[in-house]
Amino acid sequence: MTEKNTKKQSYTDWAYIDALADDKIDYSDIPPTTEEDMTRASLRMPDSSEVRVPVTLTPDIEVLEWFKIMGEDYQISINNILRMCIKNREPGSYGQAGHSGVLGRIGILTENARQG
Repeated sequence: MTEKNTKKQSYTDWAYIDALADDKIDYSDIPPTTEEDMTRASLRMPDSSEVRVPVTLTPDIEVLEWFKIMGEDYQISINNILRMCIKNREPGSYGQAGHSGVLGRIGILTENARQG
């Protein structure tokens, strides 16, 4: 997609799409996904132009092995999945006291560490 194409105005009613229940979506023109499709599937994310900071993580061995199976760039995969988790949260919801989920716990731990 060229830069010119990305500047076109969308006439899609995104609020309607977001509110649409799964059982109301018409999938009749989409062929079913097969096992063969899934064996050829891969997660492809654009490279981030943002600065990355080296950190030390201590994941469970099963988690680390799962990412390593994805290939030599497994650290990039970890970053991309964490980025998707953040993007799929309501703005401002992670890191707030009382918020459930991993990001909420991380935010609470980070805030506790700052407070000493």
